[in-house]
Amino acid sequence: MEGADVSWVTDELPDWKHAIYTVDPSNETRAHTLTTPVNKGHEAMAYLTYIIDNYNSSMPEVVAFLHSHRNSFFQAWHDDTPLHDNVHAMRHLRLDYMKERGYVNLRCNSNPGCKQTKKGNLHFAGHVWNEVMGNTSAPAFSQQPTSPGAQQAHLTPDDKERSENVTPRIWAACCAQFAVSREQIFRRPVWATTSRLGSG
Repeated sequence: MEGADVSWVTDELPDWKHAIYTVDPSNETRAHTLTTPVNKGHEAMAYLTYIIDNYNSSMPEVVAFLHSHRNSFFQAWHDDTPLHDNVHAMRHLRLDYMKERGYVNLRCNSNPGCKQTKKGNLHFAGHVWNEVMGNTSAPAFSQQPTSPGAQQAHLTPDDKERSENVTPRIWAACCAQFAVSREQIFRRPVWATTSRLGSG
């Protein structure tokens, strides 16, 4: 947001190139700052806009996506470093591990977050899974299938044909702060990203 104090990014992380997007710019701010097309989708719009803006020209080897606040539990519980400090998280990010993995969440503790349950994911049909996850490293059919009857009841004939590629469960650690490699970003074409900006 325009009123956020983001001076800590340049003051405390001088080794990182930064791109700060303002989602609610005033007319005078809009002329000299990076902005999103609309103020929609919380941090997702800023993250996607950055990827689109830099996809064909200047994508860094490692990209870290952060919120605008630096620390304090009530604002920045999105990492689990001492005092929930984004500066501490970035200074201690193991870049060699991150590059090897391609992606790391800045929060290691899985609580809060989506937890493993015995209930299947009935929201993903085969064609939706393939459209969203088709060119990613997401696993194929889960090794822990749920009730086939319950899952099959929600699938169209086309979905049933592709159901072996649908995972009945998806869960992850909480919070939208993470680092990702350029190679992982490039695993999806930019047109797949731009087509999402106008929807939802």
